[in-house]
Amino acid sequence: MKKLGFLFVCFFMLSVLFSEDLKVVTFNTWYGLDGNGLLKMGEYETKVRRDKRLSILIDDLKQMKPDIIFLQEVNPVGRVTGKIKGALGYSAISQIYNGGIKIFGLGIPVNLNMGLVILAKKELKLKNIGAKQISGPIGLYNPILTFHLSEARFILAGKVTVANKELLLFNTHTHAAIPKEDKMFRTVEEWFQEGKITEKEKEKIHEEIKKDWARREKEIKAIGDYVMKKARGKPFILAGDFNTTLNAEEMSLMVNKLKLTDTYYTVHPDLSGFTWDSIHNPNTKNDASLKFVNGEAKTGVELLSAMYDQSPRRIDFILLGGGLGKQNVLDSSVEFNRITDGIFPSDHFGVLSKIMF
Repeated sequence: MKKLGFLFVCFFMLSVLFSEDLKVVTFNTWYGLDGNGLLKMGEYETKVRRDKRLSILIDDLKQMKPDIIFLQEVNPVGRVTGKIKGALGYSAISQIYNGGIKIFGLGIPVNLNMGLVILAKKELKLKNIGAKQISGPIGLYNPILTFHLSEARFILAGKVTVANKELLLFNTHTHAAIPKEDKMFRTVEEWFQEGKITEKEKEKIHEEIKKDWARREKEIKAIGDYVMKKARGKPFILAGDFNTTLNAEEMSLMVNKLKLTDTYYTVHPDLSGFTWDSIHNPNTKNDASLKFVNGEAKTGVELLSAMYDQSPRRIDFILLGGGLGKQNVLDSSVEFNRITDGIFPSDHFGVLSKIMF
C-alpha cells in the first residue's frame, strides 16, 4: 500500500509539474439591435456608443490577459473580430450564424452579420476544426455568401495545443426562450380569465411556448451530441451563452451525459454569479421592458419573455469535460460587470475562469 501511495504522489507531482495555468473568458458582446427589420434592424444605440463598448471590451481584455476567449453575438463579426485580434495580437476563428442575405458581407439587413468567435494567444496554435448548425433554417452561413431568412444558431469548434497536449474548444449561443415552467401557462390562463386575450389567442401562445421549448431541447441535445462526437474522450472546454440556467432539464441532461464541470460553481457554490442582471445592468432594459422601443405594448410570448427577463440569472458558462473536472479549476469570477464612463460593455456580464491543464 505504501508503494502505491508513493506512486500516486509521484504521479500527482509530475502532472502538476508538466501542467500549465490557462485563463479562459466567455462573453456575449451584445449586438445592440431589436431583431426587427428587413433592410435594417432597429438599433438601441448610436454608433459612437457601440464603438465605445467595443473599446471598453478591448481594454478589459488587455488587462485580463486571457489565454482563450469565447465571444458570442459578435456583430459585425468580421470587423469586430479584426479589431480585437489586432489589439491583442491573438489568433481567431469564427462562424456566422445570423446574417440575412449577404455577399462578402454586403446585403440586408445592412447592420446584421453576427457570429461566434474564439480567440487564443498565438503560441497556442488555434485551429478551426468545424462548426454545426443546431437550429434554424437551411441556408448558407459563411463570410462569402450568407443566405437565410430567420434566426439560426450554431456551435463552433476549435483546438489549441498546450504543453504538447491538445485542448478542444466549443463555443455556442442558444435560442432565447422562456423557461420550461408551468407558471408560464398559469400566467396565460390568468390573461384569459381576465379577458385580456381570447381563447384562440391563448391556444396560439401555448403553441408558441411549446415550440420554443422543443427548439431549446433540440439545440442542447445537438450541442451535446456534437461535442461528444468531436471530443472522443479528449479534454475540452464548452463555453457560451446558453440562455438558460443549469437547473433546466435539458441542461442537466447534457451536463450529466458529458460529465461537465461548471467552473464558476466549483469556486463559488454559494454565490448567484448572475450574468444576466436586469437590476444592475441598464443594457437589459429593452428586453426586460413590457413595451417595444416605439412605445407599443408587448403581447403574447414576447410579453412573457420580457417578464422573464426582469429576473436576474446565470446563463453564461465555462464548462470542462473530457477528463477535466473540479481538480482543474483554480479560480473563477464574473467580469465585464463594471461601468466605464457610464457604460457597461454588454447586456450580459461575462465569466473568467483559471484552470490547470
